[in-house]
This record gives sequence, C-alpha cells and structure tokens, in this order.
Amino acid sequence: MEVIYLMKIKLNKNNSIIIIVSMLLISLLFNIYISIMNSRYKIMAGKESYRYIEEIKHRNDSSLVILEQSVQVGSISNGELLSLYKNYNSILDSTVQLCNSYGTYYNEDIIKFSSKNNKFQMKENEVFSRIESLVFEYLNLEMKNSTSKLVLDGKKLEDFTKMKEVAIDVQNFLVEFNNKYLDNLEDEKREKKIIKKDYWIDMYIGVNEVTEKYIDYPFVIEN
Repeated sequence: MEVIYLMKIKLNKNNSIIIIVSMLLISLLFNIYISIMNSRYKIMAGKESYRYIEEIKHRNDSSLVILEQSVQVGSISNGELLSLYKNYNSILDSTVQLCNSYGTYYNEDIIKFSSKNNKFQMKENEVFSRIESLVFEYLNLEMKNSTSKLVLDGKKLEDFTKMKEVAIDVQNFLVEFNNKYLDNLEDEKREKKIIKKDYWIDMYIGVNEVTEKYIDYPFVIEN
C-alpha cells in the first residue's frame, strides 16, 4: 500500500509539473503571437500613415506651385481654383486619417513610450481646415459670378499670399526633416525608416507647429 501511495504522490507531482510547464508554454506562445500580430499591424498601419503624410507633402507642393503663379500674375483661373480646393480637401482628409491612426496606435500600446507624450499635439490641423473652407467659398463665389478667373486684389491677394507663406513653411519643414533624419532616402528605404521610427508622427506634429503661427489670420472672405 505504501508503494502505491508513493507512486500516486509521484504521479500527482509529475502531473503538476506537466500542467505548469504546459501553462508556461501556452503563455509564451500567446505572447509571441501577440507580438507578431502587433508587428504586422504596426507595419500595415504605418504604411497607411506614410501614405497620408506623403499625400500632405505632395498636395502642399502642388498648391504652392498654383499659389506662386497666381500671386505673381494677380489672378487664378477657375480650373486652378478647383485644383487648389481638391488639394486642401485631400490634405485635410489626410490630417484626419493621421489623427485616427495615432489614436489607434496609442490605445493599442504599440508605439514607443516617448511618442505617447505627443498625444495632445496630434490634432486636426485648424489652419488647413480654414484654408480649405476659404478656397471653397472663393470657388462658390466664382461659380455664382460666372467668371473665368478670380482677380486677386485687396483682401483676396492678401489671402492667397498668406496661403503661399503657409505652403512654403510646410515645404521647408518637410525638406529639412528629410535631410536631417532620412538622409535623403528615397522610395522603399525611406518608407521603411519612417514606419520603423514612427517618424510620421513627428512629421505631422511638425507640420502642425509651423502652421500654428497662422492660426489668428482671418481665412474668411471679406464682406
């Protein structure tokens, strides 16, 4: 009987060890799975965020070309005005998407801790929002007046000059950021580094900061 009792104790002890090891193994595999899924999500979300920050850059550069030419000649055609509106509408949409991406990153705890200090700086860009509304108002005004171009004088010239200044500041910031942190990398290498380092967060916050100084300018049509 004693032999049987000792065997039961030994068996129970072995079973306990097996259970503990199994639980540790399951926990380890689960953590590995979560890590892999987070890594995949980070890459996927990072690619989307990269696309949005590149869209802001592309649309801003395109707007600057239109604005410089329009200010120089003192007028802007309806076609260019429509293109300008589309540019700012796309920029505004990209800022919303970037803020949403950051919100998901923050809540899912898959960004660097240091980046979390930027939580309250990741907000929709109010200056771009006002500019988009202003261009839309000018576009509607031209459609009502049935003219082929908008003559830039007085407040209108001041508005377009200010928009040009905003575009120049944004362009300069992104160029400087690229030179400083991305070593003038292009295409796939540039994209990978922006995603890996979460640079899209720094780039967007930087854009917000350089436009913030225009927050008090009245981007509205003068009555």
